[in-house]
Amino acid sequence: MALPAEEHAQVAEAWGGRVALDLLLRTRADLRLARVIGDNLGVIRYGAGESRLRRPAMQSVLEPLLGRIALAGWGLSWQAVRRRLNGAADALATDGVHWAASLAQAGVTEPRVHIEWL
Repeated sequence: MALPAEEHAQVAEAWGGRVALDLLLRTRADLRLARVIGDNLGVIRYGAGESRLRRPAMQSVLEPLLGRIALAGWGLSWQAVRRRLNGAADALATDGVHWAASLAQAGVTEPRVHIEWL
């Protein structure tokens, strides 16, 4: 994901969570259970209903999808992982930062998403 107009990494991580939740909503799974794993402790705790977020911008990004996930009948478990053990996600986030910078130079300000199914 590229967020050319966003300067806070914490908000960008909330956007990453939003994209992941949106992908769940697009699946046609009979068993609607999923585990959300991330290294942003605030986002993980908020998603699990254990705490609030300090940045209203993060809450406004996540809240609509969390409501839709609940209404769709998904059961989510939330698990935090140490950032140093989350190298693959960190590398992708770095790619997103570079992509966002190139978009910003071209005058693009809206979020862009690229999904690659493996």
